[in-house]
Amino acid sequence: FGRPAEALPEGCVHHGQVGATCGMAAVNNLLTNSGAPGVDAEYMAAISRRLGAAEALLRDGEQCVQEEGAEQNVAELYAAASGGHFDVQTLQIAFEESGFQMWYVSPQRLQRPESLFASERGASKAGGASGGASGASGGARRGQRGKAEEATTAGNPNVDDQQLPEGYVVHRKDALNSRQDHWFVVRQHGTPPEHKFLLQDSLFDQVFVLS
Repeated sequence: FGRPAEALPEGCVHHGQVGATCGMAAVNNLLTNSGAPGVDAEYMAAISRRLGAAEALLRDGEQCVQEEGAEQNVAELYAAASGGHFDVQTLQIAFEESGFQMWYVSPQRLQRPESLFASERGASKAGGASGGASGASGGARRGQRGKAEEATTAGNPNVDDQQLPEGYVVHRKDALNSRQDHWFVVRQHGTPPEHKFLLQDSLFDQVFVLS
């Protein structure tokens, strides 16, 4: 459960979105509240173009593919040509290049809210998919700049087992149209015992305090 905060908590930075840039806002709502500089739309688009070029090479130069029952330009698999609609791999690279690591959270852990901001030796620390059509969640924490992360649930040896996550990037999926997907952030703000758990959604000017 949650309630809208009457004002931004002290020290909280909140980024809204312009157009379909909820993915960039989610990245910035974690980066800037962790003391790191934010990123802009051109930077995110450049990452998506790099991913699209690599995808085209893997597909022997094919420019169009069938995705979700429709023909789609390979260059738009990672972001829309009009801007925004950034996919999860674009977000992962944006975090990695800022010195953070983003990994997927198992559905089992999502059923135990008390574990989400607790350090657990052996917890999943690498990339892999989780969640159903309603959404998936990925954690982000400070990593080692330039270290690639495994796209598995086996764990990343470059990550300190005891390091707490900076927050969670939640992917709300649309079952029929991926262009209607949405990203938002859940994170811990402040330190115990005065800390709060905040939901930051770029569609809203307010942040929400979770209970």
